[in-house]
Amino acid sequence: MSHGNYVLDVSGASTQPGAPVIQWYGNFGTNQRWTIQDAPDSPYEEIVNQNSGQCLTTDGTDGHWLYQWPCAAHPGWQQLWKGTLNQGPFGTWEPLQSADGQWLDVEGNSGQAGAHLITWHANNNDGQYFNYYQLW
Repeated sequence: MSHGNYVLDVSGASTQPGAPVIQWYGNFGTNQRWTIQDAPDSPYEEIVNQNSGQCLTTDGTDGHWLYQWPCAAHPGWQQLWKGTLNQGPFGTWEPLQSADGQWLDVEGNSGQAGAHLITWHANNNDGQYFNYYQLW
């Protein structure tokens, strides 16, 4: 779950590589279901969309939108994340950090549906805190 109790959503339920990831109202779509799995040969994890089978990916530039991209057999830093997401509606909200040291963030610290997910330097805003809540 992202800032404002929205869920991470692949825009338009796209299965195309490069489709942006936004925050949106929970609607039980498979484009809003994500699996957090250990990355091979790495202390990091991959965040995989269940609709497309693609990984949450960054290009490494602060402020650029996150997108889905086919998961690599040996993922590079663009698809690797670390953090401790607590499960449940009352779990603590935690930051997620990319392998290159940037933080998962809601663009502009927005509390609105449709805001894009980006990476940004640590700033302790609400838009950098997430939790894992299985809606279905």
